[in-house]
Amino acid sequence: MLVHGLSDTSFVMKDLAHELRKQCLLVRALLLPGHGTRPKDLVDIEFTDWIEAVDFGVRSLRNDVDQIYIAGFSLGGLLAANALLDHNDLQGAILIAPALGVNAPLLTWNTIWLRYFKDWVDIDPQTEAPRYQSMTTNGIAQTFLMAQHFDDRLRKRIDVPVMLIQSMEDIAIRPDLNLEIFEEHMQHSRSGALVFRGKNTSVNPVPGLSLVESYLPADKNSVFSFEQALWFKRKL
Repeated sequence: MLVHGLSDTSFVMKDLAHELRKQCLLVRALLLPGHGTRPKDLVDIEFTDWIEAVDFGVRSLRNDVDQIYIAGFSLGGLLAANALLDHNDLQGAILIAPALGVNAPLLTWNTIWLRYFKDWVDIDPQTEAPRYQSMTTNGIAQTFLMAQHFDDRLRKRIDVPVMLIQSMEDIAIRPDLNLEIFEEHMQHSRSGALVFRGKNTSVNPVPGLSLVESYLPADKNSVFSFEQALWFKRKL
C-alpha cells in the first residue's frame, strides 16, 4: 500500500510502484481525501479522514494478500507510521521523508487557528496535474495536527521492520526528529535508514544507518533515484 504526500496524488508513487512490481508484489496506491480533484477540497478536510482512508486501504488488501506492507512519502510516510500503531498485521513499512515533525513548528502551529480566517497560504493560478500548485491553510494545519496525533500515541517500540529514507537537507520536515524517532522506536533487527548527508550537514550514527553522500553536483539528482532503487531491491 503506497500513500502519497500533501497536495500530491498517487501518481507520485509510480516509480516506487514499478520497482516493487518487478519483484512480483501486488501494489496499490491510495488517493487521500481532498486530493486529485481541486485544491479547495483541502479546505474542509480533517486528518482523521486521511487515517480512515489508509485504514480502508489496508483492510482491502487483506482479501488479496497474505502479508501487507505500507510505504508513504512525507504526509503519506506519517500516515504509514501511524498505521503501524493501528494494524498489528502490517509486516513492515517504508517511510520516505515522513512528516513526523515539520520545520518552523511555531509558524505551522499558527495555521491551526488561522485556517478559520484565511483559506489559502499560497494561490498559484497555474495547474500542473496531478499535483496541486496552491496550498490551503487547513492542509498545513491538518498535517501538523496529524503529526501531533502520532506523537501522542507513540509510546512504545514499533516491532516490525522499518526502512527510513531521509535527506538531511529537507526544508519541509525535521530530518533530525525523524532519525531520533527511528533510533528510539523503530529498532527492529531488520530495520534500516538510508540517509542522504548533503553538503553541510552531520549525522549522528544510529543502528542500521547507511549514509549516502548527496553533494554530487556533476551527477545532479539522477544518481539518487538509482541508488534508492538498488536499496529497495536489496532490502525487501
